[in-house]
Amino acid sequence: MKLLRLILQGFKSFADKTTIEFADGMTVIVGPNGCGKSNISDAVRWVLGEQNVHNLRGQKTEDIIFSGAEGRNPKNAAEVTMVLDNSAHEFSFDTAEVSITRRVLRNGESDFYINKRSCRLKDIQELLADTGLGKGSMAIIGQNRVDQVLTSRPEDRRLIFEEVAGISLFRMRKNEGLRKLEKTAENMERVRDLVALLDEQLGPMKEAAEKSKIYKALSKDRRAVEATMSLLRLTSVGRMIARYENEYNSLADQDVKWQTELARYAEAKAKIEKEELEQQENLRKAGADSAEKQRLMETLRGDYRVKEEALRHAEEESVRLKEDEEDQTEAENELKEEMREMLAELAEAESLLLEKQTLLKAEEEKRRIAESALLAAETAYQDALAVNRRRLAEKESLEREIEQGNREKVRLTEEKEKFKAAGLELSEKRKMTEIQIENLTAEEASVREKMTVLEENGKNDGIRLKEAQDKQFQQMNRINDFHARLMKIISRREYLERADREYASFSHTTKTILESRSLFGQHILGAVGELIRVPPKYTAAAEVALGSSVSYIVTDTSRSAGDVITWLKKNNLGRTTFYPLESMRPRGNDGNERKACSEKGIHGIASELFFCDEEYGSLIDSILGKTLIAENLDVARTVSAKYNYRLRLVTLDGQLVNPGGSLTGGSMRKQENTFFGRKKEINDLLKEEKETEKLLADLKKEKSIHDDFCAELSEKVTKEREDYQSLKIGLAEISGKKDGLSRILSTEKNAEEKNQADLRTAEEGLAAITENLALLEERLAGFGDIPVMEADEKSASLKKAVADLDARLMEIRIDVTKAEEAVNFGKRGKQERENAALEQRKDREKLSCDILENREQKERLASELRDIEEKFNLAEKEWNEVKGRLENMQNISDTFSAERKQQDDAWRNAQEKSSAVRKDMADRQARIDSFKAQEAEEKERLREQELTVEMAESMRIQGSMAEMKEKQADLEERISKLGAVNPNGEEEYELHLRRRAFYETQIEDLKKAKSGLETVIHDIDKTMSERFADAFKMINVEFARIMQIMFSGGKARLELTDEAHPLEGGVEMYLQLPGKKRQPLTLMSGGERALTVIALLISFMAYRPAPFCFVDEIDAALDDANVERYSRMIADYKRKTQFVIISHRKKTMEFADTLQGVTMAEKGVSSLVTVRVGDYIKEEQDGVS
Repeated sequence: MKLLRLILQGFKSFADKTTIEFADGMTVIVGPNGCGKSNISDAVRWVLGEQNVHNLRGQKTEDIIFSGAEGRNPKNAAEVTMVLDNSAHEFSFDTAEVSITRRVLRNGESDFYINKRSCRLKDIQELLADTGLGKGSMAIIGQNRVDQVLTSRPEDRRLIFEEVAGISLFRMRKNEGLRKLEKTAENMERVRDLVALLDEQLGPMKEAAEKSKIYKALSKDRRAVEATMSLLRLTSVGRMIARYENEYNSLADQDVKWQTELARYAEAKAKIEKEELEQQENLRKAGADSAEKQRLMETLRGDYRVKEEALRHAEEESVRLKEDEEDQTEAENELKEEMREMLAELAEAESLLLEKQTLLKAEEEKRRIAESALLAAETAYQDALAVNRRRLAEKESLEREIEQGNREKVRLTEEKEKFKAAGLELSEKRKMTEIQIENLTAEEASVREKMTVLEENGKNDGIRLKEAQDKQFQQMNRINDFHARLMKIISRREYLERADREYASFSHTTKTILESRSLFGQHILGAVGELIRVPPKYTAAAEVALGSSVSYIVTDTSRSAGDVITWLKKNNLGRTTFYPLESMRPRGNDGNERKACSEKGIHGIASELFFCDEEYGSLIDSILGKTLIAENLDVARTVSAKYNYRLRLVTLDGQLVNPGGSLTGGSMRKQENTFFGRKKEINDLLKEEKETEKLLADLKKEKSIHDDFCAELSEKVTKEREDYQSLKIGLAEISGKKDGLSRILSTEKNAEEKNQADLRTAEEGLAAITENLALLEERLAGFGDIPVMEADEKSASLKKAVADLDARLMEIRIDVTKAEEAVNFGKRGKQERENAALEQRKDREKLSCDILENREQKERLASELRDIEEKFNLAEKEWNEVKGRLENMQNISDTFSAERKQQDDAWRNAQEKSSAVRKDMADRQARIDSFKAQEAEEKERLREQELTVEMAESMRIQGSMAEMKEKQADLEERISKLGAVNPNGEEEYELHLRRRAFYETQIEDLKKAKSGLETVIHDIDKTMSERFADAFKMINVEFARIMQIMFSGGKARLELTDEAHPLEGGVEMYLQLPGKKRQPLTLMSGGERALTVIALLISFMAYRPAPFCFVDEIDAALDDANVERYSRMIADYKRKTQFVIISHRKKTMEFADTLQGVTMAEKGVSSLVTVRVGDYIKEEQDGVS
């Protein structure tokens, strides 16, 4: 991993978008003071998550945003992106590069992104936790960092060592575990409190349960008594109903006689009414047909919008499928590349195996030849001895045997030691292999567990995603429906408002006056209807009460009215009525109107029920002061008759009873065609429009939230699938390694057993040869000096060659075994990738089916849209035809009205004669209804108790009503003595016991969770301590070594303030420079302090190289010799770590691979110039040559 580039925009002095490319090795950033060099290191520190603005040389957050310059406005945001190389996949991303972005707005809002996806600061910290770039590391050394490191508390200095040791991620996990542990303890305490509370309530609840049981028994008896009382009341009411029904039937016979008399008059009327009804029915059918056609047109409009939206969704799905197809193609190409690499590795392994097997055969042939040569040499030597004297031969034979025995003894001794050493080595190898297998087994189990969790989560999240997408489509349909409804409401309201503005309900003359009112200044106050505010319930009544006067003109004076009349006459514009406000007086009343207001069904005087400004009170009273508003026509007729037909009454539905008794009524004009009706409908539509807009806004907000949820869920599902595939491949690799190690372990065990057997054989042979040599030397002592032949050097040489060939064969056999394991591993990898390719082919087939279905769906939706459009045009044509027929039939219907009126008068006279009989019948019917109501009430009372009459009969108790009342009182007294009773006491007591058992289970689960967390935290502490101790030990050694190099002598060491608890204490630095006494760090010179920090930095890099390191003018206090020494040491480490150094020193620049120049060509705005030193040197050499 390395730093590729840094992109700054709006950050401090970098106003414009600036991209800084970083090459391998050492990059030195140069430039004059104040040009913005240090802002680059500040940008890196900030993008890595620095939260303290003071560490970025600022006072508040806004200070890091470009604040403007001459001719430059301030920026509203600052953004920095750091791009890291991920070609080796150190990060858990499949991309070759990983970008980390941080953005802050001037209003304080801040965002973090990884690969352009929004994330948290915690995500970035976890991503970099094990890279040496975490918080507190020395990867970025600013201008004040030297003093911070040397003067900081030992505990703060320890945090730097923790970051270098790579345990910051463990500390984050430990802190998270401690938070979970604290939360678990809180939950356990809360559950225990609940258990204690339940225990306190158990006693009272048990008593309540027993009381509830007694109460239910008494209630059952009381219910039987009440049912019996209801049956007794029903019997009594039934007798009264039978009596009055008999009287009603007698009166009905009399009514039949009068109805016969009426039949003669009604016959003619019926004929006309029949014809009129037929005409009305035809008219109704035509109207229904017209309405049906309109509804069909609206339905087709709605269907068209739904299909249109579905087509848009299908287009979006088509785009998504295309993206999925591209992703599939990319995955297939990647798998092919992996297969090609795997086949290459397999071929290489098979080639190596063949080579080792060939070598093994060659070495075995060499050993066979050497063994044959040894046998021939020994045979020749024995033949030569045979020609010597028998004694010499015998002596020489003994000496030879002794010599051979000694050689055999030496050989066996060497073999014994070799077998012992080999046994130790094989045992060590076997143990290492077993440890590796155990680690791989644990890792395999962990991966399988993760895969199981991911598979389950992926399945559940996939179901949730499908459900969420279905809900998303439903939400879109609802929004479209509400939007169409809103458009319809708005269209209707605008139509009515336009009609209202155009005075649609007024006469042509009134419209002309109102449209030309500017000619008369302020003298025309408006039409009467414009000056009155009518409550909604009186809309129809107001239209009738005012009549044509609703459009009469109100002026301020009679003179103004005369001027308008003259203008109308002069321009031949028609006539109308005027109400001069100055001459209008209340008409008053004779007291009958006020008295009639107290009658039932009378709402009041119209002038008092309607509202207007105070100045128009007399006018309204003059017009409506003698008009009463009645509930309905029956009330109006009754009150009018009572007051001798002297009153003017208007009903709520617009029927009029005039003074003198005449009635005006019938159907009203459509609401939209009346002045106040239109006003009411406009207000109703405005209210409905606001409600619909609110509902639509809520739906859109809900959809927006749900869309975000769908996007997050989709991203989560994709990541889970990617993680699963990654784990699957990793598991295959682990299994292959494990199988290979298992076979190696088996081979090593066999080799170890064979070595033990060989060792035992060598020891037994050594004992035997020692005993035999003693006997031979005893026999040899009996011989004198006899010349002996030369030793058999050729045989000895051949024996040594055979032994060497045996060792060589052992090494080759081990190599062959390893090669076989590599071939097997390659074959398994090949098979796994072939399986993956098969899965990809299935995915490709499914994707192709989805694309085909999507294409068919789009074609089907387009066809359906064309069909709907054709149906709509046909329906509109049919509606226009029905509308024409409806107007013709309305004209025919009007001719029946006059003829029907004549028949109505004749029929009314006959009807009055039967009214007296019907009145008596009504009285009897009222009594019957009253008793039936009592009967129904009694049955309703039974139903309230969930009883029918038959069920009540089954519960009936013998006795009279008085006895039942006595029993009822006794039961009520006994229930009352029980006091307050909880009817559900028994059930609640049982529920209480179940809840307590549940809480006990919860406590046990929490105890297990707590124990598990404590174990995990202990393991983390152990791992952190071990890693920290190892790192501290190596860094301490390296620090002492580098300090001696830096200062050409002296002593330096690091010590822990608390060695027993290294992660809780601090780190002290003890220095004694050459020729000086030991002194505090604060008394060192600037150069000495800088060299000390450089030594510490290089010690860290030696232990654990960071991907890159920023150093800001740390060489400022050094002389040229120390600058060169420091630069050379940095150059030694630049192969492992990128160094970015901000400096003014020429010596430092000489060691640079790349120079980045920062300038301020424009005042207050930094810009960049890059020079690669290698390229420059090459150009210089080319120029010289």
